[in-house]
Amino acid sequence: MEFLPQSVQELIQNQPTWVYILILIIPFCMALSFRELMCWFWKVNKVVGKLERIDKSLQKLEGVLSAGQEETVTQVEQASVVPTAKTVNAEESRQGPTSAGNEDFKLE
Repeated sequence: MEFLPQSVQELIQNQPTWVYILILIIPFCMALSFRELMCWFWKVNKVVGKLERIDKSLQKLEGVLSAGQEETVTQVEQASVVPTAKTVNAEESRQGPTSAGNEDFKLE
């Protein structure tokens, strides 16, 4: 520590150990309290609580689906009905539904 002035070196050498510990503890406590203040201000704790409840609800729902309705889910996935866009002009809309009404949906 030769880069420090002589008076600072003497001050550092003459300090008891508890001063160094205090110097380390104070900024740590300040950082923790600042973090809690920011979490409170931005409502992070409430959001985390709500997300945990959502996660639990989804786990329960997943258990219900996997227990009794697995067959239904696979049937829906196999069919996968996808609507397609169809442009209708004014004349077609006056004519009403056509015999080719199945064009609105296609099976993949």
